[in-house]
Amino acid sequence: MMRPRQSDNNAQRAATVSVHPTLVITLAAAICFGFIREFLMYFAAVTLHELAHVFTGHICGAKLKKIELTPIGESAALYMPDSMEKWTPLVYAAGPFFNILLGWCLRDIAPTFALINIALGAFNLLPAFPLDGARLGHILLRRYIDEPKVNKLMCHITGMIASLLLALGILQLILFPFNISLFCVGMFLKMNLLNEKVRLNYEYARRSGKLDAIIQSTRKEAKKEPGHMGGWDQA
Repeated sequence: MMRPRQSDNNAQRAATVSVHPTLVITLAAAICFGFIREFLMYFAAVTLHELAHVFTGHICGAKLKKIELTPIGESAALYMPDSMEKWTPLVYAAGPFFNILLGWCLRDIAPTFALINIALGAFNLLPAFPLDGARLGHILLRRYIDEPKVNKLMCHITGMIASLLLALGILQLILFPFNISLFCVGMFLKMNLLNEKVRLNYEYARRSGKLDAIIQSTRKEAKKEPGHMGGWDQA
């Protein structure tokens, strides 16, 4: 789940829906190689996961901004103002713990769906962006370590987990031909890492009060070199 910081005016805009390109590859593989039933059950579990995030966020004062369809399911982007900072761990934890609870309740009624929910909840607690475990870990570590160091550490951990999943995905493909699920998830984490680095840098600049100084500096440079930066500043 993403956590964009926007102005109050932007916060009022309607939510948008987008599709991550790796979802198309994953869906095509599921159809071609006979995993569509499992894929649909997984997607249903992720939908419930994101609804838990959205519902909890709505109660705490967040607004839904964007839904992205990815190979690891939907990703709900919530606008969470600074006033609800203390509630953000609860919003992040709502999704995985709802899946684990639902799986435990359905273990005798629908064992396959229950297992998918428990696995999904556990997977989302991994400390890799954009998973909820990384969000929770980032909040916890910021209390004890300087934020730039936390950002670097969490991105490094995300990169290692993504590389591990890619390696396991290759092994999975060798042992179980045509099953590229782990490889697609690892690729998604790798592709998303750059966006996370940009977001974390922005969040740190905003929280530390340096964002306004950066904007002012950029505007001064734009006035000095209107042929290069002026067009961007006018946009």
